[in-house]
Amino acid sequence: MKYNVYQRSSDSRFVASSDVGADAFGKRKRIVAYGKTEREATKKLREKLFEYENSDIKDTKETLVAFLSEYIKRNKDNWADTTVSLYEMYVTKHIEPYFKTQKVKDLTPIMVDDFYSYKIESGSSSNTVLKYHRFLNSAFNYGVKKDIITKNVCEKATAPKHIDYSPNIYEQDQFNQLWNYVKDKYDRVPIILGAACGFRRGEIFGLKWTDIDFKNCKIKIQETCVRFDKTIIKDPKNQFSKREISVPKYVIDVLKDYMKEQKVINLNSNIMTVDPSYYSHRFKWILNKYNLPPTRLHDLRHYNATLMMNLGIPDKIASERLGHKDTTMLKKIYQHNQKSVDKATSEKINEVFSNSL
Repeated sequence: MKYNVYQRSSDSRFVASSDVGADAFGKRKRIVAYGKTEREATKKLREKLFEYENSDIKDTKETLVAFLSEYIKRNKDNWADTTVSLYEMYVTKHIEPYFKTQKVKDLTPIMVDDFYSYKIESGSSSNTVLKYHRFLNSAFNYGVKKDIITKNVCEKATAPKHIDYSPNIYEQDQFNQLWNYVKDKYDRVPIILGAACGFRRGEIFGLKWTDIDFKNCKIKIQETCVRFDKTIIKDPKNQFSKREISVPKYVIDVLKDYMKEQKVINLNSNIMTVDPSYYSHRFKWILNKYNLPPTRLHDLRHYNATLMMNLGIPDKIASERLGHKDTTMLKKIYQHNQKSVDKATSEKINEVFSNSL
């Protein structure tokens, strides 16, 4: 292997160096040795080159944060903007504050486990930390594949268990209480769009006035609005989410009243002008203010699903209105409504026996 030797003028020491290629990120790799004489520097360099060529440990000297940032940079063209923003948020707000200047090559499975435990103890859910694990695992797999690092420490780390979220779906009387509190406020718009139409939060905040067909009582879902470190307007979740549905006249009347209140001139503007993440916090504040049971804005979509079930709407129609590709997700939502259905069933059976025996 070729190498160069020169004597530094600053301290008269000899420097021997050799290029050993570049990593997957295009960064130049060099091995350098120093000595009081040219012979000493050359000998040390040869020893280092021998060790390098006969060792499997060729891990990058980069910090974990630099490695992850480069991973995102190299792959962002293959990801949706929301995915890029999400991963960047993982690094800047969660990984960097904890690991700081931690080198990739010195990272161990125990260190990763400690990070997961710290985040859970700090209030993050197991499912959220699992997302960090999947991101790190993907990044390390990429590093191994591109010969940047030799091992994926996440393979030996203990991934948090996924916990199925159990939504608190309002009963009819609970929703009626909520509606009575907000029906005269601007909050009525996102709440009625979630409860009566089953729209996702991003779909609600991505709606423009031009998406509303007031005459025929229809609404088109064409874009969604999401926010991580910035607000992003994007296509709906999947091809089935891009849809047009008929909506109750009651909803259209609510939107008409709100439109007059806001004195809307630009019909191409968004119906909701506040940030979606801000409104989720406000929704929680409303529930606390009026002592209502906790639920999420997204759970109003589940309320709409159970409402359709109770009205006898076929699963296929209900799924299409909700923007699902099939009825699988809808049936999961329905499971959370089984307690009230079970009780009602028991009461009906009881009537049969009470009246006949």
